[in-house]
Amino acid sequence: MTIEELKQAIEQRTGVPASLLTGETAEENIAQAKAMLAYKREHEQQRPKSTVEQFADWIGARLNEEGTKKDPAGEALADIEEAVRVESGGYPMVQDGGQVDTSTMPDPRPAREQFADWVAQRTAFDPFTDTDGWKRVL
Repeated sequence: MTIEELKQAIEQRTGVPASLLTGETAEENIAQAKAMLAYKREHEQQRPKSTVEQFADWIGARLNEEGTKKDPAGEALADIEEAVRVESGGYPMVQDGGQVDTSTMPDPRPAREQFADWVAQRTAFDPFTDTDGWKRVL
């Protein structure tokens, strides 16, 4: 991806004008776009929100893993940055390990089933084990 193609991709996906991006490398242009988006977020005119909008923001923050409001332009810029890194060889390629061969293991069941049995043996309800009916945790 050339610098001009990168600038056009940033403009299409984030709204940052390509004419304002003056970097000579991809990293410089991405850093400039991030700075412009941060400045825009800081200086946006905040109007009072309705109760419905406040509730929608609250629900959105609860559903979002980071607990912050989602930023489509920032996410698009992160995708572009990731594509540039992968294209330039910045990240090593990791091959999929595939399935684990459990035929030679002492217990060939999947780890999930083994863990479920372990929990059931130590915490399951059994009226003959203790006075209150629950096994003691070892």
